[in-house]
Amino acid sequence: IDTKTTLVRDGNTSHYSVNFKSTDQLAVFGGSSSPNRFVISGEVSDYSAVAFEGSIESGFEGSPVALYPFSEEASYENGKIKTVLPYSQNAVKNDFSLESNLSTGICVPDSEAPGRFSLELRNVCSIVKFTLPGSVSVSRVELKSNGGEPLSGNIEITPGDEPSFTVIDGKDYVELVGSGMKSASYYIPVLPCTLEKGFSIKLYCEGLDRPFAEISSNRSVTLKRSVILNLGTLNCSNEGGFAGSGTDEDPYIITSYTQLQRMHSLINEGKDLDQDDSFKSGITQKKYKEASYYLACDIDCDHNNVGIGWDLESGCVRFQGHFDGGGHCISNYILNSQDDPSLGIFRYVQGAKIENLVASPYWIRTCDNNFRNLGVKQIGFIVGHIYSDVPEDVTEITNCKVIRDGDISLLNESNCLA
Repeated sequence: IDTKTTLVRDGNTSHYSVNFKSTDQLAVFGGSSSPNRFVISGEVSDYSAVAFEGSIESGFEGSPVALYPFSEEASYENGKIKTVLPYSQNAVKNDFSLESNLSTGICVPDSEAPGRFSLELRNVCSIVKFTLPGSVSVSRVELKSNGGEPLSGNIEITPGDEPSFTVIDGKDYVELVGSGMKSASYYIPVLPCTLEKGFSIKLYCEGLDRPFAEISSNRSVTLKRSVILNLGTLNCSNEGGFAGSGTDEDPYIITSYTQLQRMHSLINEGKDLDQDDSFKSGITQKKYKEASYYLACDIDCDHNNVGIGWDLESGCVRFQGHFDGGGHCISNYILNSQDDPSLGIFRYVQGAKIENLVASPYWIRTCDNNFRNLGVKQIGFIVGHIYSDVPEDVTEITNCKVIRDGDISLLNESNCLA
C-alpha cells in the first residue's frame, strides 16, 4: 500500500501525506462478512509504503475490500462496510489517534503474483485541525455541531474512488481526550457534512467537569472529505474575563497571569482591568473577595507583582473566599511592599479557604535601595496576614507548599512566615 492517507488543506492545493506506523492493521473482507486481520510484514525502513500480510477465506474469487483501521466489530454485506467513527478519540500530538481516521479501498489482484493485491486507501472523513498554546493544560476538547449534524457514530460505507457513507446512528459531537494537551497541533477526524449553524468548541482541564473556555461560530461551514479544516490556535484563556460564576460548584477559572491580575483588581480596587481608576465599588469588592476560584494551570508571573487584599488607614479588603490551586503552581512572582505592611499572594485573608496551591516566588522586596525598611511586618509566600475577629472566622490553608531556590534576605523588623 502506498501512503496511509493523503489530505488536502482547505483553500490550499498542497497535499499532506501521512505515513503508516508499525502498529497499523487493516480489516480485509473476502468471502465473509467478518473482518480478517492484516498486519505489516517484514522489516520496514520507510513507512510511506508498506506490505500487509494476512489471509482471507479459501476459494474466494474477486476483489477483497479493506478498511483502516482494523475493527473487530466491523462487517461487510451487500457492498457496504458497517463500522463506527468513535465519538471519543485519544489525543496524539501532531497526529490523529490510531482508531479514528477511517479509510477504505478495493484490493486489485496482482496478475504476476497470485495471492497478492495492491491497494489505495481513500479517506472517508474530514479532518478538523487546531493548535493549543502552551499556557493551559487541556484534558478534553469537545467539538459540537450547532445544528445537530452528525460528526461521529455508526455508519455504512460504500467503498470506491470516492467513498460515500450513510449514518445509521450518529452523534452531533466528537471529543478528543488526553492528559496534558498543550503546545501542539491536534487532529479530529469527523464525518463530512455542512454545519448549517456552525459549531462550538469546549475546552476542559483536569479536575473540573465544566469547560473553562468556549469558542463558538454560527457561520455555515462545510467539512469536506479528505480535507483539513484548520482552526488555527484556540484562545484557551478567555483573557477578557473568567469562565464560571464564582460558586463552589461553578468557580471562576484562572488560566493566565492576566486573569490573576483581574482577580487582584476586582478584589483590591472594586474595578475591572479596563475600567477607569475613578470607579470603585464596594459591591464589586464583596462579590469577588467572597467568591470561589480554581487555578486551571501553572501560571508564570514573569517577575510581576502580586498581592490580593490591603489594609491601610483608609480601610481594608480581606480575601474571604475559596481558592483551589488544583495542584498547579504560581511562579516567578514578586512580593513588593508598596506601602503595605503585609506581603503574600494573599496579603490579608479572613475566613478563607486556600488549598492545593504551589508557590514559587522570584523576589521579595522589604526595603528601598538604601536598605531602609518599607514598613513590612508580615511576609508569607502564600498568605501574609490572617485575621480572625470572631471564632467563626477560621482560615483553612491545606495541601499547599512553597518551592524556593536560593536565599531571601530580610531586615530584622520583618517577620517571615511560609
